[in-house]
Amino acid sequence: MLLTTLIPNVISIKSPQFAPPYTPSNPNPENGETGVSIYVNLSWTGGDPEGDNVTYDIYFGMFNPPQKIVSNQTSTSFNPGYLEFNVTYYWIIVAWDENGENASGPIWNFTTRENNPPNTPYAPQPPDGAEDVTIFITLSWSGGDPDGDDVTYDVYFGESSPPPIVVHNQTATNYNPGALEWDTNYYWRVVAWDEFEYPGKGSEWHFSTRTNEPPNVPSNPIPTDGAVNVVVDTPLEWDGGDPDGDPVTYDIYFGTTNPPPLYVENHIGEIFEPGKMNYSETYHWKIIAFDQFNTMSEGEIWSFTTEEKINQPPIRPTISGVKGIHVPDRNYDYEFVTIDPDEDPVLYYIDWGDGTFVYWFGPFDSGENVTKAHSWPALTKLYEIKCKAKDIYGAESDWGTMYVFVLNSRSPSGSIIQRFVTRIIDKSPIFERLINLLNLFIL
Repeated sequence: MLLTTLIPNVISIKSPQFAPPYTPSNPNPENGETGVSIYVNLSWTGGDPEGDNVTYDIYFGMFNPPQKIVSNQTSTSFNPGYLEFNVTYYWIIVAWDENGENASGPIWNFTTRENNPPNTPYAPQPPDGAEDVTIFITLSWSGGDPDGDDVTYDVYFGESSPPPIVVHNQTATNYNPGALEWDTNYYWRVVAWDEFEYPGKGSEWHFSTRTNEPPNVPSNPIPTDGAVNVVVDTPLEWDGGDPDGDPVTYDIYFGTTNPPPLYVENHIGEIFEPGKMNYSETYHWKIIAFDQFNTMSEGEIWSFTTEEKINQPPIRPTISGVKGIHVPDRNYDYEFVTIDPDEDPVLYYIDWGDGTFVYWFGPFDSGENVTKAHSWPALTKLYEIKCKAKDIYGAESDWGTMYVFVLNSRSPSGSIIQRFVTRIIDKSPIFERLINLLNLFIL
């Protein structure tokens, strides 16, 4: 602003006067603050009373007074970059307006925090000196950092002391070494590192794995060794298990020969149903137990003899098919069925009554319908079909029967009526069914 002062007969003109910028204030970090992060951003309050544009010179460093490191920046904040731990830093902000006026702030200072190393790894699992440890153990420990820094771990593990390193820079506080050896001493330690590469070195720990006892020898068989009159559907049972509590599977040897053959592998449980056995048969059996580590225990060979069979024969077979008048040289289907009281499989013997036979054939399930086809010779005659059944143990049924009448129109004794009926049957099979329904037998 141009100021004029009137002096008699003289006009005097003074130079323009400009207000300087505001003195920088409100530092962050606060002056004298301690425990400051090494990643701190400096900031302050500035500006100008006349609204002029303002720039700032920044003086910063470990010495007092600090050196200028930045000129003419417009922002009221500054990132000094990665700082040192536990160091006092000094800084000054000088503000300049566009008219060349300046205002210097005071010398401020702050001290960065100390960096503590990570927590020394502790609370090992398994505990130091532990014995009888499972070979499937996962190692674990407690760690962390008092400053809340990120931590990684180097793991040393092995059968020698000191153990070799096996893992670098893992973030988890556990380590799975895989299946270990039985009855073996192992050594391990953990070194923790924070993100500033400060270490926390744990002590060396050790433990020993357990021995592996084999499964219990299979014992106490049911049926008992040497038992007789054993019911043919009796299950096999025995005592087993494992002294270490390991899962156990069993190979079962079973049969009528001694030694018995392998019958079932990897059976689970101490009971096995072999199904219905033969009557009056001596069986031999043996159990071999395996734990999950394939350690085995072999039982003795036991034997028992099954009961004698009180065998009932099949009932008289039922024969079904076309009754009444039959035509020679034409195949007819006949069904044969019987029931065996013991539900044993059955065989059949057929006598067609014309000098031909079907000898014992089968076996078939009890109650199963069995179909056989037959054609008759060119002879007018009444034939008796007979069928007998027997079970697989040889018990035979009584004869079942069925009569059929065969009419041959070309036989020397054939009458005009016979020839007429035969032609009608050849052309209209339904006529034959009608005769059968009326149960007509022409002798």
